[in-house]
Amino acid sequence: DVLHQNLEELRRFEILGFDGQGWFITEYGRAVGYSYLDIQSAGHYIQGLKQNHNFRDLILNSPKVKEASKGEDIGWMIDAWIAGMSENAILKRSQRFGYSDFARLISTVSWQSFGLYRIMKALDMKEEAKRVLVYHLQVREGVPLGALPLLEIPGIGRKRALALYNAGIHNKTEICVNVKASVKVLGEKMVRYICS
Repeated sequence: DVLHQNLEELRRFEILGFDGQGWFITEYGRAVGYSYLDIQSAGHYIQGLKQNHNFRDLILNSPKVKEASKGEDIGWMIDAWIAGMSENAILKRSQRFGYSDFARLISTVSWQSFGLYRIMKALDMKEEAKRVLVYHLQVREGVPLGALPLLEIPGIGRKRALALYNAGIHNKTEICVNVKASVKVLGEKMVRYICS
């Protein structure tokens, strides 16, 4: 029957287990549920992790990201976004993407990377999970690793973080030490506020 087929599929993807007395949700299954991942994505991730795939490739080739990619090679787009390239510059090089398509892609990659992070944590893959979490933050915010601490400062978003990063400033302390360069990006009043 259909219910038994569905239960067996969930067991095959290691979302559910059966101990001879009844069905139970696995730690992996719990992580999948908390991440709102669909069964196809869950199966994709468990198989990919077993085969030791690179987490970036695993995410970018997941069913939901493939769907959001509209058939375009999106690896370069994500890399360019993380490196700080503007949305306009990325879209000029794209074949099929508009602004809403790109926003959907970033949202999907961010969601899927956070889902993979939770899965890896549940599978006790702590070091790998940390790297995936950093990747998730880079995709979500669109900045290189060195600019992430700047985004924790109130009033600094992607554009200002990238401008500071490109000026060699990576955190609050460096803003306050490199006042002249910081003022060029943030203005005198904001630098005074941050450094007070």
